[in-house]
Amino acid sequence: MGRSYEMKWHGLEGEILGEAFSAILGLTKEPGWYAAIQKDGDDLQSKIFEEGELEQAHEWCTTKLKEHDEGSSKAGRSGESAS
Repeated sequence: MGRSYEMKWHGLEGEILGEAFSAILGLTKEPGWYAAIQKDGDDLQSKIFEEGELEQAHEWCTTKLKEHDEGSSKAGRSGESAS
């Protein structure tokens, strides 16, 4: 899939919008980063990263978002072919 998963920052919180899911990234109370994959505002999967791991947190968000979007697309296509 050629989709671009670009992080948009709002202060210390970032968001990537996927096809059916979104990823959020934000600073935690402890020095570190909270990353989550969401659907309709509900966390489906999340992970905490250490203070110096912003790049790893961003990569995790992008990878997981792609996995969820691709899984959603496949499910949608198989549902369409059943009609």
